[in-house]
Amino acid sequence: MVNPTLPDDLLSKIAKNLADQCCWRGHNPSGSADEGRHRTFFLRCFAANNPTAVYYEGIRVLTHERNINGAIRLLQRHAPVRANATLACAIVFICAGYDYMGGLFLQLFTRNHYPLDSVATRVLGDEFIEEIKKFDPPYSNTYGPTFSYPTSHGISMPPCALYCYMVSGAFQNVCNRCYLWSCARRVSQML
Repeated sequence: MVNPTLPDDLLSKIAKNLADQCCWRGHNPSGSADEGRHRTFFLRCFAANNPTAVYYEGIRVLTHERNINGAIRLLQRHAPVRANATLACAIVFICAGYDYMGGLFLQLFTRNHYPLDSVATRVLGDEFIEEIKKFDPPYSNTYGPTFSYPTSHGISMPPCALYCYMVSGAFQNVCNRCYLWSCARRVSQML
């Protein structure tokens, strides 16, 4: 590699950095999912019932092992206390077709945290979707046929959900009233 404008040592550092990046492309070598040097520490945190570790392990079980019931059991551990776990558990119940339990957890979410049509709920839903994306979901719509939005516990499908979905395009700009329905629908399609 000869380049008259760059010194050889700088050029060799650039080549080494490019080679290192190509070697680890596609997976995170320090991640806590299935591989990496941080997995043992993550498992110790999980064994100590750390809420964040349990939450991320639930997402990993959901996306990598495709065990929706195992993910539900993990997310239920901290569901009434932590807003993100409660909303995630409700969405996973909805995707699995357990509309009664999904309604129960949405009711817990509104009682303990935020109203369903609030901006905070929208932010938590967006964060849940982004965290699922970090685990490289299969995007196979496995739970599309079992998707069932709750009709109990004072929760029902917003009347504007299908209209907002059709008018604004898939998951772009839906109103706060029907955001949770579209968020659960999107998660269902990602899994």
